[in-house]
Amino acid sequence: MQNQTKKGVLSNEWTEKVREATDLVDLVSEYLTLKKKGKNFLGLCPFHQEKTPSFSVSPEKGVYHCFGCGKGGDIFNFVMEVEHFSFPEALRYLARKANISLPEKRDKKEMDYYEKLYHAVSTAQDYFRESLLDEKTSAEGWAYLNRRGVAREMIETFQIGYAPMSWEGVIDFGKKNGVAIDSLAIAGLAVKKDTMLRIPTGTGYYDRFRRRFTFPIQNISGRIVAFGGRAVNPKDQPKYLNCPETPIYKKGKELYGLAITKEEIRKTKTAILVEGYIDLVSLYQRGILNVAAALGTAFTAEQAVLLARFAENVVIIFDRDAAGESAVFRAVENLYDAGLNVQVVQLPPGDDPDSFVRDHGKEGFDELLKQSVDFLHFKKKQIGVEVSSLPGVEQEKVFMELAGISNRMRDEQRALEFLNQAAHVLQADLRLLERHSRRFKKNAVTAAALGAPAPADLEGDFLALLISHPELLAGSSGEWLEYFAKHDSFSLFEVLLGRHVQGQKIGFDVLMTELPEDKFHPYLLVLSQRDLGEADPKQLLTDYVNKLGERKKNQRVRELKQLLMEAEKAADENRARELVSELDKIIR
Repeated sequence: MQNQTKKGVLSNEWTEKVREATDLVDLVSEYLTLKKKGKNFLGLCPFHQEKTPSFSVSPEKGVYHCFGCGKGGDIFNFVMEVEHFSFPEALRYLARKANISLPEKRDKKEMDYYEKLYHAVSTAQDYFRESLLDEKTSAEGWAYLNRRGVAREMIETFQIGYAPMSWEGVIDFGKKNGVAIDSLAIAGLAVKKDTMLRIPTGTGYYDRFRRRFTFPIQNISGRIVAFGGRAVNPKDQPKYLNCPETPIYKKGKELYGLAITKEEIRKTKTAILVEGYIDLVSLYQRGILNVAAALGTAFTAEQAVLLARFAENVVIIFDRDAAGESAVFRAVENLYDAGLNVQVVQLPPGDDPDSFVRDHGKEGFDELLKQSVDFLHFKKKQIGVEVSSLPGVEQEKVFMELAGISNRMRDEQRALEFLNQAAHVLQADLRLLERHSRRFKKNAVTAAALGAPAPADLEGDFLALLISHPELLAGSSGEWLEYFAKHDSFSLFEVLLGRHVQGQKIGFDVLMTELPEDKFHPYLLVLSQRDLGEADPKQLLTDYVNKLGERKKNQRVRELKQLLMEAEKAADENRARELVSELDKIIR
């Protein structure tokens, strides 16, 4: 890409000044950890998921190149890729970092799509910050912050704001600052009014956040991309409300606080992973600086890879309840897969990280960290008995989970050590673990060879949902059988329907035990790895049924059009009329 701006706006002279003032290694190091190798530096690529560093930076040449995905360029290309900037935006961004004042500013009308969204988010942040400083509108909010012991320094560090009880506060403020409603809506800050809701707004939109603290969510470079909102009044539900995903914000790819804490994480090589905004702020306030927080969703592979750019070790601290333990298990596989060492801390019953550190301080929290255990010892405690004494179905479930983790490890030697440690800690038969690991690996390959669904395949996701939530089969329809184009999918769905009608149990562990191994195991192993996220199962069911029904309809339309072409070619007018009639009914 040529580094050219619009004619008459900025000259190449300024481009070179910014280039000379910017150190490429320092710039890239804001997004990932680089390690020197000869004349160059290596790190994990920020543009695609990888486990072995293939992203090379040459300070001598002033360029970067990823041998994995092929992307490369100079400082401007890097910022354009990672921040979704146009060249003029990248130039201005780097100039600001280098304290260089560029001549001329573009008219707001010339802003591109992404810049408009960033501007909308930035303007909303100004509104939230001003609202917090207005004692009349934020008195209730300050009372809450004082009760929770949140220091003003933390409010400044994390740029916490306040959204007063106003239906169009952000909208009006945005209008005064040149931000269109559609930009606020796309950025997730304004919501289109439902005609059924009696909301007194004249614009047809209303503010997403009202009577809430706002926690700005920053990308790794520190730029605000979205917000989380925490209710001040316990009667307001939900307690936490977050921006939806937008073109500039993908919740599964960001971690709250990481832009602020990444240097401490890099220095200590360890990240403490918590669930909530307040948890993170409370720990940071008391001197625990190497902390990051998930964003209210299942911990994703992308978040694990992001963390691996700065950390080697991760300590997971989630609430000590069923949901918290479930979150641990969801996170572990992705963390191991990213090459990270995993420790788990169990809080006392009834505590969360915020309440614990407020009661016991940094010293107490440091003592708690010393009690952290690796995942396998955590698993042993969760099981409560020797694996060999578990019922067969439960043993199978444990072995499958361990096999899944070991087979996703990038280092074969590390995977073998994991299985050996698992056998020792859980007092399990190593030969059984190795057999499951080999079977898991073999079945995964076999499943792929048999044309098993890819992770994004609708049929596979639909089946995984039904197996995970068999109660949804109560609303099943015979029409659903017609949704499955693949033989494996069709056969497994028939089994699910049959078991449901007969009142038999349905679950991955049960099916793995009771169904013929050679026929269903490869497919079930693939489906068991599906991550359905945190969405409401009933809503997911509706979505899948609608999508599969639409796919079936479109497929029939294609078939009819092909048959119509053949009928017309054969001059079969009666057949053509029949086909046109059927097409009309479907399309209409």
